[in-house]
Amino acid sequence: MGPERRRLDYARSNRNRERLRCAGIKMAVLAVQPTEALPMDRDDIERIVQRWTRAIAEGQLDVFDELLSEDVFDRSGATPSQGIESFKVRAGAVRAAFAEIELVVEDLVVDGDAIAWRWALTGTHVGMFAGVAPTNRRITLRGVNFQRLKGDRVAEHWTMVDVFGATQVLRA
Repeated sequence: MGPERRRLDYARSNRNRERLRCAGIKMAVLAVQPTEALPMDRDDIERIVQRWTRAIAEGQLDVFDELLSEDVFDRSGATPSQGIESFKVRAGAVRAAFAEIELVVEDLVVDGDAIAWRWALTGTHVGMFAGVAPTNRRITLRGVNFQRLKGDRVAEHWTMVDVFGATQVLRA
């Protein structure tokens, strides 16, 4: 936690606010009005994640038109990208590398408009993946998605995948 964050946390408590006032430090207390709808409930978020996993597993990439905001920012990988079509290209690369995909959500954490989910993707390696030519082996990739929602759509997306572990299995 940086010094600015510590100062803000310190100043937020009523007791500390009084100490700052006595020390001659003025502090403004702002009332923040929500600019968007309240965060979705957990059931709605679970439905989004289910549709997401089904779209990847079944290759229904057009579903992302309904799940992603138009200006979605995908921060996965070495080069971030923006937009639904760019996201579909990345999702299509997964579909090209693996067939007979089963995608299981192992954990889901919801905190306001932020969600995180741990997943396992099992598939047959039929295309290039992380520089490894097709092996026709059935493997399981494990990863985590972090997402920020804007209304009922994903506005920011991060995927972290255990590429090292997967390539070790594929090259063995």
